[in-house]
Amino acid sequence: MYTNLTDEQKQLICKLKDIRPCEIIFYDMNQYDVSIFPSNMTFITSSTYYRFYIPQLLDKSIDKVLYLDADVIVEEDLKNL
Repeated sequence: MYTNLTDEQKQLICKLKDIRPCEIIFYDMNQYDVSIFPSNMTFITSSTYYRFYIPQLLDKSIDKVLYLDADVIVEEDLKNL
């Protein structure tokens, strides 16, 4: 989920597929209005609220989502979750 990501940056991210097989989908969040959420906290950015739109972005047949920030490193299989 992004608002300001260039095509070049997307291509760099897609190179992760060379390291491990995966699917990478980019969701442009510019079309979603996060101004409806509180903005009076200095430690919460507008992008924090993107996760509230996950149900609208994903296929309705998906019943579970695990949201991980970009700075999280997963070292084991998450299937058991």
